Amino acid sequence: MSHEVTVINTNEMEWLTGAEILAEMSPDFVANLGPRDEVTHAFDHYYIKPLLREEGTGRRLDMAQFTPGYRDVTACYHESAEEGFVLEGTLDLAYEGHFAP
Repeated sequence: MSHEVTVINTNEMEWLTGAEILAEMSPDFVANLGPRDEVTHAFDHYYIKPLLREEGTGRRLDMAQFTPGYRDVTACYHESAEEGFVLEGTLDLAYEGHFAP
């Protein structure tokens, strides 16, 4: 049995800014994230490197970085599971808790 393997050198990838991330989301999804000014402030401290996008299913995998000042305000509902791994630092997510490496 063979499996397709994709190797991504994330050091060669540029970080997408929060503004770029919000622009690629549907307006309905963005409206679901919370108060616009709070969401904009939070996304000023949020960056990603997109690692996987599956057309049709919406499945995605991102490497995310949060800079000091990030405050999670996205206590929203969406029909998907989320998983995360903290590699360094700490992170508090609304309704989820405190996370560390």
